[in-house]
Amino acid sequence: MKLLPDVERVLVDFLRAQPELQAELGDRIYTVLPTKPTFPAVRVGRWGGWAAISRPLVLDEGWCQVDTWGGTKAEASHLARLMRALIDQRLRASGAPVSAVRFGMFHDAPDQSYEPARPHWRFDVSLMLRPEAAPPPPVPRELVSPGPPNP
Repeated sequence: MKLLPDVERVLVDFLRAQPELQAELGDRIYTVLPTKPTFPAVRVGRWGGWAAISRPLVLDEGWCQVDTWGGTKAEASHLARLMRALIDQRLRASGAPVSAVRFGMFHDAPDQSYEPARPHWRFDVSLMLRPEAAPPPPVPRELVSPGPPNP
């Protein structure tokens, strides 16, 4: 059975693998922000979408919001712009099961849950996901032979 991939996991794994982001964020790219995060930090969350082709279930459009918090407004903006560029230029070529990428809103939204408000930028991205390739079925043990010895 082929499953459609988890869009949050696809984005988080891709972003964590980018050298430009590793230098600035390390592993601080999350699907759930820790209770006491170290900044800068990023959160990826799916907020909607639907099966673009549902019979058979072979194409899912996953809508995500990517939130970036920085020490400064410039840092948060830089991270958000960098992530959009990396997704645009590298995600489809990365081997991820992504057929298309579309960007939506890009917004400066200071996070008022912190005192003073924490610099925060966010953007929407939509990924068209195809099922991940199913691994080949295992070869029955009785069909595996050791073969002749190597000369």
